[in-house]
Amino acid sequence: MKRMLNDDGEYTVDSAGTSAWHEGEPPDGRSTYHASLRGYSLSGASRAVYESDFKDYDLILAMDARNQFDLTKMCPNPELESKIKLITDFCKTHEADKVKQGVPDPYHKGEEGFGIVLDIIEDACHEIVKKIKSKEI
Repeated sequence: MKRMLNDDGEYTVDSAGTSAWHEGEPPDGRSTYHASLRGYSLSGASRAVYESDFKDYDLILAMDARNQFDLTKMCPNPELESKIKLITDFCKTHEADKVKQGVPDPYHKGEEGFGIVLDIIEDACHEIVKKIKSKEI
């Protein structure tokens, strides 16, 4: 999403998890590899969602329905819950019925699972960026 926004510092894009299971760990090597094939560089370390994220960010994207549920439970203020969206709700290319529960977990689907996940995320991010730039979000 950073690259699609032509990040000039106007936007802050970050990633966090709903748990701290992998806190401080780098991205999965398979994710890094498949991202690099498309010109993306994954760096940094995993972190959990902070309570302040709900105030600091205008949009909080959940990868799947379970994460969306968990984020809603974590949200410190019901007025901020409207910021939480399922990323696949923005997909235009992928069939809604196939991604209605969110991005599938690639970890047990072999190498091709990581490419499919990137396809879905790119699809959603293209639409999100359009909405951000047109001030719909």
